[in-house]
Parts: sequence; C-alpha cells; structure tokens
Amino acid sequence: VESMQTETYVPPIANHVPHLKLTWRRDAVGLSAEDVRERMRNGEPSIETTPASTAASLPLPPAPEGIEEMMIGVWMLQPGEAEIVAQRLHETFL
Repeated sequence: VESMQTETYVPPIANHVPHLKLTWRRDAVGLSAEDVRERMRNGEPSIETTPASTAASLPLPPAPEGIEEMMIGVWMLQPGEAEIVAQRLHETFL
C-alpha cells in the first residue's frame, strides 16, 4: 500500500502487549483511519481497531496533518486469526 508504514508498538506502561501500528498518508491512500475502522468493523468477520492517539494506555501524540494512524491489538487473537486480520486489511486498503 502506497505510503503505508507498519511497526510493532509495545506500550511502556500498563499492558505490555504488542500492537500493530499502521501509518499512512491519507492523500495517497484515499482513506482516513475512521474509514478503515468502519470497513473493518462492518465486514465479515467484524474486526475492531483503535485510533493510535486515543488507544487506552498508549501515550502517543496525535498524528501530523494528513497522516492517518491506527492500532490493532493482538492479545485476543487465536492461532490463524492474524492471517484473517491481514486479509481483511488487504481487502480494505486495496
């Protein structure tokens, strides 16, 4: 996905569970983080994501203008579900 960057983010406080942080330029992708969250939530299966700057216990500043960010927590995934999330993200962004 053009302009997409990913990283593993582990909060320094509270739950020390890895999260996938996705960052992209809205003008390159044509989707806001809220657009992606809605598509992921309303698809099959429904997958919930979190805005990066408002995620509980994730002390991150708001993204710069024109940059979209979101987090996907992994602590409740069962074996094989990461691939389902990846497929849904692929469908959503492409």
